[in-house]
Amino acid sequence: MNESGTPLPLTLAAFSLQPVFPIARIHEKAERLGLGFLVIGGHAVNVYCAPRATLDVDFLARKDDRQRWCALLIEEGFRLQNESENFLQFSPPYGIRFRLDLMLVNDATFSRLRESAQRAACLGVEVLIPTVLHLVALKLHAIRHGPVGRKGKDWLDIENLVRGAGIDPVGPEMRELFDHQGTPELYSEFRKRFEATGTTDELNEPGTPYAFDALDLPVAPTWFSEPPQGSMEDGFHLSLMAIEQVRNRAEIFVERERQRCNVEFLWRT
Repeated sequence: MNESGTPLPLTLAAFSLQPVFPIARIHEKAERLGLGFLVIGGHAVNVYCAPRATLDVDFLARKDDRQRWCALLIEEGFRLQNESENFLQFSPPYGIRFRLDLMLVNDATFSRLRESAQRAACLGVEVLIPTVLHLVALKLHAIRHGPVGRKGKDWLDIENLVRGAGIDPVGPEMRELFDHQGTPELYSEFRKRFEATGTTDELNEPGTPYAFDALDLPVAPTWFSEPPQGSMEDGFHLSLMAIEQVRNRAEIFVERERQRCNVEFLWRT
């Protein structure tokens, strides 16, 4: 529903995806319980960029709401797969093997990201997603503290977010963001990657920082286009295709369960 309480138009595609990704049902129950959340990760990036697939659905939530989120999701049939102080991972009660991940943050960080969050249509409901700069900050956090194997995809997301929003990569916004949320070394790496040129085929050469093996396939044909066209719904369709492709490859999900950033994300000013 939108702010006036009117249901959003529900496309046939969104309707067909709801049983697989029950965002609307979770959203409704969370609202009733007063549980705030933002959609982050690949599905939030897809609002701003040409969509790519992801095997996860990611929420940002308050750390103090941890037990209530567990109760809600377990009541829905989700199973707690992994947990740490700053992270919860659930598997759904369906045949589709995506993961629902909750990044837990303190109240100050949650409030800062929520106060400027954007509204986006998501499978028949309106959800909140972080601004482009806040998504870049979350990606920098993952690059700094997450596993090496996922850094290529996070860098690609950062590049596409910045391009899609028309942000000057050497302007004061990005410089300040890296000062607070990154490091001088990461800013140098960002400049190097952002200034790289080449065709899609050249960027896909093995060993380059833009190789497609850094992504969860499939991706939209326009993934490298400028400006990218965002669509959360298209991203869910690509994700469903990707999940079906790896349905019987349990090792992929086992490996992804290891690829988590357990360091708390803090908004630094």
